[in-house]
Amino acid sequence: MYQDFAFVYDRLTDDVNYQTWASYIEEIFERNHVMPEIVLDLGCGTGSLTVALACKGFDMIGLDLSEEMLGVASEKAVAAAQNILLINQDMCEMELFGTVGAVVSTMDSLNYLSNPKSLKKVFALVHQYLDPGGFFIFDVHSKYKMEKVFGDHSFHLVTDDISYIWNCHYDGRRKVCTHDITCFVRNQPQEPETYIRFDELHEERFFTKEEIETALTEAHLKLVGVYDGPTFRKTSPKSERWLYVCKKET
Repeated sequence: MYQDFAFVYDRLTDDVNYQTWASYIEEIFERNHVMPEIVLDLGCGTGSLTVALACKGFDMIGLDLSEEMLGVASEKAVAAAQNILLINQDMCEMELFGTVGAVVSTMDSLNYLSNPKSLKKVFALVHQYLDPGGFFIFDVHSKYKMEKVFGDHSFHLVTDDISYIWNCHYDGRRKVCTHDITCFVRNQPQEPETYIRFDELHEERFFTKEEIETALTEAHLKLVGVYDGPTFRKTSPKSERWLYVCKKET
């Protein structure tokens, strides 16, 4: 997963304004009267948010399962003149050298966990590596997005250098959305008139609010608020992304 996809991921998610997300997370800290020094970006992907937060003065750590994604993240960090520690680990097995003041996990990274047991394991590890009073900020896809936006729909993009066909299927019984993606990337500069094809199959699991809140409770993480991210509005039946703000009290 993400081996070839890492090199086109940013083109396919160019509708995401990471500067807005970084400012939003900074405002969450300000509203809760905290300003963590070290922040862990859990499931950092190609590092766009990691770098944006580093540019705001946070000491950033980026953790991701994909070496290819981290390779892109490293290039971005160098280009932005930011010294970011990048760690290649499975979030279910993460091991840090010390604690951090905050953990963020955005762009539905937690939806890639396969079941509530894995979610509980990650939350327990977050608690383990958070400083007392530290904040955990994460988002997940809502049921509305899984069922109605993804559902059994297809999406496509055609440009001169990248094209894709993206087919979705949501299995309500399993609470799993399958993304079957075929990409065609122009083979530059060797043969600019030819394209390389690669296929990706991704599965994202929908977690109910009850499953999430149970996992938080068991991990001793206090729920501070749930928002229609990246805003401070309450979630609605048509919210596509649930943004959770949590705190480690002990």
